[in-house]
Amino acid sequence: MSTSPHKRLKAFRQERGLSKTSLAKLIGCDESYISHVEAGRRRLGLAFAHELESLSADWVNGPIRAVEWIPRGKAAAA
Repeated sequence: MSTSPHKRLKAFRQERGLSKTSLAKLIGCDESYISHVEAGRRRLGLAFAHELESLSADWVNGPIRAVEWIPRGKAAAA
């Protein structure tokens, strides 16, 4: 999918009717972290990405895969 993971995160959250606060509670992080990620100012940690992948597994637009958040060239090290 050509849409960035950051935009997909926001779309996923909004389509599920989740606020940033409620998604943060589901994932186990701070609301500001969600805001920064959605704005593209911050990358997700791998643990967060795996939680998000689990939550989005049945999403009609396809899951948001953890590997989408790993910077290119670092997949082998992760």
